[in-house]
Amino acid sequence: MNRRTPRTYTYRISVDDNEALRKLHYFEALHDDYWITKLDKKRNVPNAGSVRHWGHVFYQSREHYDYDQDEMVGGAISGLHDCRYSLEWRPFPNDSLLEMRNANEGGTRIRGERHVGFSDPRLSDYVPIDTVVPWTPTEIEAMFDGDSVPDKVNYTHNAPEIAADTARDMLRGELETAKRVGIEQAYQALRDFVDDCDHNHVLETDRKYGDVAYCEDCGRGWERDEFEWDCEHDELTIVGSA
Repeated sequence: MNRRTPRTYTYRISVDDNEALRKLHYFEALHDDYWITKLDKKRNVPNAGSVRHWGHVFYQSREHYDYDQDEMVGGAISGLHDCRYSLEWRPFPNDSLLEMRNANEGGTRIRGERHVGFSDPRLSDYVPIDTVVPWTPTEIEAMFDGDSVPDKVNYTHNAPEIAADTARDMLRGELETAKRVGIEQAYQALRDFVDDCDHNHVLETDRKYGDVAYCEDCGRGWERDEFEWDCEHDELTIVGSA
């Protein structure tokens, strides 16, 4: 009888994510079928020194065959899908906020964060990026080592070689595009957050100009005319003044 090879699932969990850690320890303590081990970051995580991993711990849960039940048991931990992590991620050259790995359909998938510095305090100063570039991880490392690489941005077949500095500029352009996408996604997430808010905790201000009220929950502000209109139509709830 042919049995598939047991799988190993790796999880990257923030030390502040108490809910995820409780789930993991619950399976570890109460389910004998789950073989869970904590990884030594320095020895077992290739990209352990990345800033992305500060404040995180890594665990692995291994499947194994139970001959009494005649089935594969253990493995994936219910409720921790968002914490799944691949140890194939490698450090991105000269940038501790990024990591890279081979993309599923060729090229390199790069993910991490880029510093933006929003003026709106409701937004983080960093935006997540997740993009695919045409070069392989080996070619990316080569261009940062000063070696020429194929021009895979402008050519899909028989790409000519280009100088390392030209390739790095192209790569930075790809990352800048991913950063702009991340910025727009951050603004859209904020707009959605404000639109979904019931504005049940609105404070009036004594300002003569600018916002005359703001929502404690979502941070939205109202100028005079819009504030009066929303008050008349019961679109918000005033709870005090500031």
